[in-house]
Amino acid sequence: MAGAPAMDMRIDQIITDSRSFETVRSALFVALRSRKNDGHRYVRKMYVEGVRYFLISCFLPEFETMPDAFFIEVEDTMIALQEWAAWHRSRFSVPVVGITGSNGKTIVKEWLSFLLGFDKHIVRSPKSFNSQIGVPLSVLQMDTADDMGIFEAGISEPGEMASLRAVMQPTIGILTNIGTAHDAGFENRRQKTCEKLKLFGLSQKLIFCADYQDIIGALADGGLPKSVRLLSWSAATSDKQSVSAGPADLQILENRVCSGGRVLKALFQAKEHSLRIPFSDQASFENAVHCWLFMLDAGFPDAVIE
Repeated sequence: MAGAPAMDMRIDQIITDSRSFETVRSALFVALRSRKNDGHRYVRKMYVEGVRYFLISCFLPEFETMPDAFFIEVEDTMIALQEWAAWHRSRFSVPVVGITGSNGKTIVKEWLSFLLGFDKHIVRSPKSFNSQIGVPLSVLQMDTADDMGIFEAGISEPGEMASLRAVMQPTIGILTNIGTAHDAGFENRRQKTCEKLKLFGLSQKLIFCADYQDIIGALADGGLPKSVRLLSWSAATSDKQSVSAGPADLQILENRVCSGGRVLKALFQAKEHSLRIPFSDQASFENAVHCWLFMLDAGFPDAVIE
Protein backbone atom coordinates (compact mmCIF):
# COMPACT_ATOMS: atom_id res chain seq x y z
CA MET A 1 0.00 0.00 0.00
CA ALA A 2 1.46 3.35 -0.97
CA GLY A 3 0.29 6.65 0.52
CA ALA A 4 -3.33 5.79 1.26
CA PRO A 5 -6.02 8.42 0.58
CA ALA A 6 -8.99 8.93 2.88
CA MET A 7 -10.68 5.63 3.79
CA ASP A 8 -14.15 6.88 2.81
CA MET A 9 -13.19 6.07 -0.81
CA ARG A 10 -16.06 5.40 -3.19
CA ILE A 11 -15.71 3.24 -6.31
CA ASP A 12 -18.02 4.29 -9.16
CA GLN A 13 -16.28 2.48 -12.01
CA ILE A 14 -14.27 -0.70 -12.43
CA ILE A 15 -11.66 -0.78 -15.18
CA THR A 16 -10.20 -4.07 -16.43
CA ASP A 17 -8.97 -2.92 -19.84
CA SER A 18 -6.42 -0.11 -19.93
CA ARG A 19 -7.38 0.61 -23.55
CA SER A 20 -11.05 1.32 -22.96
CA PHE A 21 -12.60 3.32 -20.15
CA GLU A 22 -14.87 6.33 -19.81
CA THR A 23 -13.57 8.17 -16.77
CA VAL A 24 -10.99 7.79 -14.03
CA ARG A 25 -12.90 9.58 -11.30
CA SER A 26 -13.54 7.16 -8.43
CA ALA A 27 -12.33 4.30 -10.64
CA LEU A 28 -10.68 1.06 -9.57
CA PHE A 29 -8.27 -0.63 -11.98
CA VAL A 30 -8.22 -4.43 -11.62
CA ALA A 31 -4.88 -5.86 -12.75
CA LEU A 32 -5.95 -9.18 -14.24
CA ARG A 33 -3.58 -11.88 -15.38
CA SER A 34 -4.19 -14.18 -18.35
CA ARG A 35 -2.21 -16.61 -20.46
CA LYS A 36 -1.24 -13.81 -22.83
CA ASN A 37 -1.08 -10.67 -20.71
CA ASP A 38 -0.66 -9.19 -17.24
CA GLY A 39 -2.59 -6.16 -16.10
CA HIS A 40 0.17 -5.20 -13.67
CA ARG A 41 2.13 -3.98 -16.70
CA TYR A 42 -0.43 -1.20 -17.17
CA VAL A 43 -0.71 0.11 -13.62
CA ARG A 44 1.76 2.93 -14.32
CA LYS A 45 -0.19 3.91 -17.47
CA MET A 46 -3.46 4.03 -15.56
CA TYR A 47 -1.82 6.05 -12.79
CA VAL A 48 -0.66 8.63 -15.33
CA GLU A 49 -4.22 8.72 -16.70
CA GLY A 50 -5.45 9.67 -13.23
CA VAL A 51 -6.52 6.37 -11.63
CA ARG A 52 -5.61 6.13 -7.95
CA TYR A 53 -7.24 2.88 -6.81
CA PHE A 54 -5.80 -0.49 -7.83
CA LEU A 55 -6.62 -4.15 -7.16
CA ILE A 56 -3.40 -6.15 -7.59
CA SER A 57 -1.95 -9.57 -6.81
CA CYS A 58 1.70 -8.48 -6.79
CA PHE A 59 3.15 -5.26 -5.39
CA LEU A 60 5.97 -4.25 -7.73
CA PRO A 61 8.84 -1.90 -6.75
CA GLU A 62 7.70 0.71 -9.27
CA PHE A 63 4.45 1.13 -7.36
CA GLU A 64 6.43 2.81 -4.58
CA THR A 65 6.79 5.81 -6.90
CA MET A 66 3.02 6.40 -6.85
CA PRO A 67 2.67 8.08 -3.44
CA ASP A 68 -1.02 8.98 -3.62
CA ALA A 69 -2.18 5.62 -5.02
CA PHE A 70 -4.13 3.10 -2.97
CA PHE A 71 -3.35 -0.60 -3.60
CA ILE A 72 -5.46 -3.54 -2.47
CA GLU A 73 -3.33 -6.68 -2.74
CA VAL A 74 -5.02 -10.08 -3.02
CA GLU A 75 -3.85 -13.55 -3.99
CA ASP A 76 -5.78 -13.66 -7.27
CA THR A 77 -7.48 -10.58 -8.73
CA MET A 78 -9.92 -12.59 -10.87
CA ILE A 79 -11.14 -14.61 -7.90
CA ALA A 80 -11.32 -11.47 -5.78
CA LEU A 81 -13.43 -9.71 -8.43
CA GLN A 82 -15.80 -12.68 -8.63
CA GLU A 83 -16.10 -13.05 -4.85
CA TRP A 84 -16.76 -9.33 -4.50
CA ALA A 85 -19.53 -9.59 -7.10
CA ALA A 86 -21.00 -12.70 -5.42
CA TRP A 87 -21.12 -10.87 -2.09
CA HIS A 88 -22.73 -7.86 -3.77
CA ARG A 89 -25.34 -10.11 -5.42
CA SER A 90 -26.20 -11.70 -2.07
CA ARG A 91 -27.34 -8.31 -0.76
CA PHE A 92 -30.35 -8.27 -3.13
CA SER A 93 -33.49 -10.40 -3.03
CA VAL A 94 -34.93 -9.31 -6.40
CA PRO A 95 -35.40 -11.93 -9.15
CA VAL A 96 -32.38 -12.52 -11.38
CA VAL A 97 -32.73 -14.10 -14.82
CA GLY A 98 -29.67 -16.03 -15.97
CA ILE A 99 -29.34 -16.74 -19.70
CA THR A 100 -26.92 -19.13 -21.36
CA GLY A 101 -26.77 -21.22 -24.52
CA SER A 102 -24.75 -21.50 -27.71
CA ASN A 103 -26.43 -18.54 -29.45
CA GLY A 104 -29.04 -15.89 -28.77
CA LYS A 105 -27.99 -14.97 -25.23
CA THR A 106 -27.58 -11.26 -25.89
CA ILE A 107 -30.69 -10.94 -28.05
CA VAL A 108 -32.93 -12.70 -25.52
CA LYS A 109 -31.45 -10.55 -22.74
CA GLU A 110 -32.12 -7.33 -24.66
CA TRP A 111 -35.62 -8.32 -25.81
CA LEU A 112 -36.67 -9.49 -22.36
CA SER A 113 -35.28 -6.31 -20.80
CA PHE A 114 -37.33 -4.29 -23.29
CA LEU A 115 -40.51 -6.29 -22.67
CA LEU A 116 -40.26 -6.04 -18.89
CA GLY A 117 -38.85 -2.53 -18.78
CA PHE A 118 -42.19 -0.77 -19.12
CA ASP A 119 -43.07 -1.28 -15.46
CA LYS A 120 -39.82 -2.56 -13.92
CA HIS A 121 -36.37 -1.12 -13.42
CA ILE A 122 -34.09 -3.68 -15.06
CA VAL A 123 -30.33 -4.03 -14.62
CA ARG A 124 -28.73 -6.12 -17.33
CA SER A 125 -25.40 -7.22 -18.76
CA PRO A 126 -23.83 -4.45 -20.87
CA LYS A 127 -23.34 -5.51 -24.49
CA SER A 128 -22.21 -9.17 -24.45
CA PHE A 129 -20.60 -9.21 -21.01
CA ASN A 130 -20.90 -12.94 -20.30
CA SER A 131 -17.35 -14.09 -19.50
CA GLN A 132 -15.49 -14.77 -16.24
CA ILE A 133 -14.81 -11.03 -16.17
CA GLY A 134 -18.01 -9.78 -17.80
CA VAL A 135 -20.45 -11.52 -15.43
CA PRO A 136 -19.04 -10.03 -12.21
CA LEU A 137 -18.81 -6.59 -13.83
CA SER A 138 -22.48 -6.94 -14.83
CA VAL A 139 -23.64 -8.08 -11.40
CA LEU A 140 -21.74 -5.29 -9.64
CA GLN A 141 -24.12 -2.86 -11.38
CA MET A 142 -27.02 -4.03 -9.18
CA ASP A 143 -28.52 -1.25 -7.09
CA THR A 144 -31.36 -0.80 -4.63
CA ALA A 145 -33.46 0.84 -7.37
CA ASP A 146 -33.51 -2.34 -9.47
CA ASP A 147 -36.57 -4.60 -9.59
CA MET A 148 -34.89 -7.38 -11.59
CA GLY A 149 -31.53 -8.41 -13.00
CA ILE A 150 -31.07 -10.05 -16.41
CA PHE A 151 -27.58 -11.38 -17.04
CA GLU A 152 -25.99 -13.68 -19.61
CA ALA A 153 -23.26 -16.26 -19.10
CA GLY A 154 -20.95 -17.92 -21.61
CA ILE A 155 -18.36 -20.65 -21.19
CA SER A 156 -15.76 -22.17 -23.49
CA GLU A 157 -14.52 -25.14 -21.42
CA PRO A 158 -15.58 -27.38 -18.49
CA GLY A 159 -15.42 -25.99 -14.97
CA GLU A 160 -16.12 -22.36 -15.85
CA MET A 161 -19.82 -22.22 -15.01
CA ALA A 162 -19.46 -22.91 -11.27
CA SER A 163 -17.88 -19.52 -10.63
CA LEU A 164 -20.45 -17.73 -12.81
CA ARG A 165 -23.33 -19.37 -10.93
CA ALA A 166 -21.82 -18.26 -7.62
CA VAL A 167 -21.63 -14.69 -8.91
CA MET A 168 -24.99 -14.49 -10.66
CA GLN A 169 -27.15 -16.73 -8.43
CA PRO A 170 -30.05 -16.74 -10.94
CA THR A 171 -33.55 -17.43 -9.65
CA ILE A 172 -34.90 -17.95 -13.19
CA GLY A 173 -33.00 -19.60 -16.04
CA ILE A 174 -33.23 -19.52 -19.82
CA LEU A 175 -31.25 -21.99 -21.93
CA THR A 176 -31.49 -20.63 -25.46
CA ASN A 177 -30.15 -23.56 -27.49
CA ILE A 178 -27.24 -25.92 -28.03
CA GLY A 179 -25.23 -25.53 -31.23
CA THR A 180 -21.67 -25.68 -32.53
CA ALA A 181 -20.25 -22.66 -30.67
CA HIS A 182 -17.26 -23.63 -28.48
CA ASP A 183 -17.54 -27.32 -29.38
CA ALA A 184 -13.74 -27.58 -29.40
CA GLY A 185 -13.54 -26.96 -25.66
CA PHE A 186 -15.72 -29.96 -24.74
CA GLU A 187 -15.69 -33.71 -25.30
CA ASN A 188 -19.09 -33.61 -26.98
CA ARG A 189 -22.37 -31.67 -27.08
CA ARG A 190 -23.83 -33.57 -24.16
CA GLN A 191 -20.94 -32.57 -21.91
CA LYS A 192 -21.26 -28.96 -23.06
CA THR A 193 -24.98 -29.00 -22.29
CA CYS A 194 -24.41 -30.43 -18.83
CA GLU A 195 -21.84 -27.73 -18.11
CA LYS A 196 -24.25 -24.99 -19.20
CA LEU A 197 -27.03 -26.43 -17.02
CA LYS A 198 -24.84 -25.92 -13.95
CA LEU A 199 -25.79 -22.23 -14.05
CA PHE A 200 -29.31 -23.18 -12.95
CA GLY A 201 -28.60 -25.61 -10.10
CA LEU A 202 -30.13 -23.28 -7.50
CA SER A 203 -32.77 -21.66 -9.73
CA GLN A 204 -36.51 -21.90 -9.22
CA LYS A 205 -37.31 -22.61 -12.87
CA LEU A 206 -35.72 -23.10 -16.28
CA ILE A 207 -37.15 -22.12 -19.67
CA PHE A 208 -35.89 -24.11 -22.67
CA CYS A 209 -36.82 -25.59 -26.03
CA ALA A 210 -37.78 -29.26 -25.85
CA ASP A 211 -36.76 -29.84 -29.49
CA TYR A 212 -33.03 -30.05 -28.69
CA GLN A 213 -31.93 -33.65 -28.12
CA ASP A 214 -28.87 -32.70 -26.08
CA ILE A 215 -30.89 -30.58 -23.67
CA ILE A 216 -33.48 -33.29 -23.08
CA GLY A 217 -30.75 -35.92 -22.71
CA ALA A 218 -28.78 -33.85 -20.20
CA LEU A 219 -31.91 -33.16 -18.15
CA ALA A 220 -32.82 -36.87 -18.22
CA ASP A 221 -29.33 -37.67 -16.93
CA GLY A 222 -30.02 -35.61 -13.83
CA GLY A 223 -28.53 -32.36 -15.07
CA LEU A 224 -30.64 -30.36 -12.60
CA PRO A 225 -32.13 -30.97 -9.14
CA LYS A 226 -35.83 -31.88 -9.07
CA SER A 227 -36.49 -28.62 -7.21
CA VAL A 228 -35.97 -26.71 -10.46
CA ARG A 229 -39.28 -26.31 -12.30
CA LEU A 230 -38.84 -27.16 -15.99
CA LEU A 231 -40.81 -24.96 -18.40
CA SER A 232 -40.48 -26.02 -22.02
CA TRP A 233 -41.74 -25.07 -25.46
CA SER A 234 -41.84 -27.06 -28.69
CA ALA A 235 -42.46 -26.35 -32.34
CA ALA A 236 -42.68 -30.04 -33.25
CA THR A 237 -45.77 -30.94 -35.29
CA SER A 238 -47.90 -34.04 -34.92
CA ASP A 239 -45.90 -35.86 -37.60
CA LYS A 240 -42.59 -34.88 -36.01
CA GLN A 241 -42.76 -35.36 -32.28
CA SER A 242 -40.66 -33.35 -29.86
CA VAL A 243 -37.67 -35.22 -28.47
CA SER A 244 -39.04 -34.52 -25.00
CA ALA A 245 -40.66 -37.45 -23.22
CA GLY A 246 -43.76 -35.43 -22.40
CA PRO A 247 -45.80 -32.57 -23.84
CA ALA A 248 -44.25 -29.12 -23.84
CA ASP A 249 -45.73 -26.38 -21.63
CA LEU A 250 -46.03 -24.12 -24.67
CA GLN A 251 -46.86 -26.06 -27.82
CA ILE A 252 -46.57 -24.13 -31.07
CA LEU A 253 -49.65 -24.89 -33.18
CA GLU A 254 -48.95 -22.55 -36.08
CA ASN A 255 -45.68 -21.03 -37.24
CA ARG A 256 -46.33 -19.23 -40.51
CA VAL A 257 -43.95 -16.91 -42.33
CA CYS A 258 -45.84 -13.94 -43.72
CA SER A 259 -45.11 -10.53 -45.13
CA GLY A 260 -42.99 -8.70 -42.57
CA GLY A 261 -42.50 -11.57 -40.12
CA ARG A 262 -44.27 -14.60 -38.66
CA VAL A 263 -47.68 -15.41 -37.26
CA LEU A 264 -47.61 -17.75 -34.28
CA LYS A 265 -50.32 -19.65 -32.45
CA ALA A 266 -49.65 -21.78 -29.40
CA LEU A 267 -51.31 -23.68 -26.59
CA PHE A 268 -50.36 -22.74 -23.03
CA GLN A 269 -52.21 -23.97 -19.94
CA ALA A 270 -55.07 -25.28 -22.10
CA LYS A 271 -55.61 -21.86 -23.69
CA GLU A 272 -54.75 -20.77 -27.23
CA HIS A 273 -52.54 -17.70 -27.63
CA SER A 274 -51.45 -15.84 -30.74
CA LEU A 275 -48.55 -13.55 -31.53
CA ARG A 276 -47.16 -11.76 -34.56
CA ILE A 277 -43.42 -11.04 -34.63
CA PRO A 278 -41.57 -8.82 -37.16
CA PHE A 279 -38.92 -11.46 -37.91
CA SER A 280 -38.94 -14.37 -40.32
CA ASP A 281 -35.59 -16.10 -39.63
CA GLN A 282 -35.39 -19.22 -37.45
CA ALA A 283 -33.02 -17.77 -34.86
CA SER A 284 -35.28 -14.78 -34.15
CA PHE A 285 -38.27 -17.13 -33.96
CA GLU A 286 -36.60 -19.19 -31.22
CA ASN A 287 -35.42 -16.11 -29.33
CA ALA A 288 -38.91 -14.61 -29.45
CA VAL A 289 -40.61 -17.78 -28.20
CA HIS A 290 -38.27 -17.94 -25.20
CA CYS A 291 -39.39 -14.43 -24.31
CA TRP A 292 -43.03 -15.29 -25.08
CA LEU A 293 -43.03 -18.25 -22.71
CA PHE A 294 -41.38 -16.16 -20.00
CA MET A 295 -44.08 -13.50 -20.33
CA LEU A 296 -46.97 -15.97 -20.42
CA ASP A 297 -45.72 -17.82 -17.36
CA ALA A 298 -45.32 -14.49 -15.55
CA GLY A 299 -49.02 -13.80 -16.18
CA PHE A 300 -48.82 -11.06 -18.80
CA PRO A 301 -51.97 -10.90 -20.97
CA ASP A 302 -51.74 -11.44 -24.73
CA ALA A 303 -52.55 -7.81 -25.54
CA VAL A 304 -49.65 -6.55 -23.45
CA ILE A 305 -47.20 -9.04 -24.94
CA GLU A 306 -48.35 -8.22 -28.47
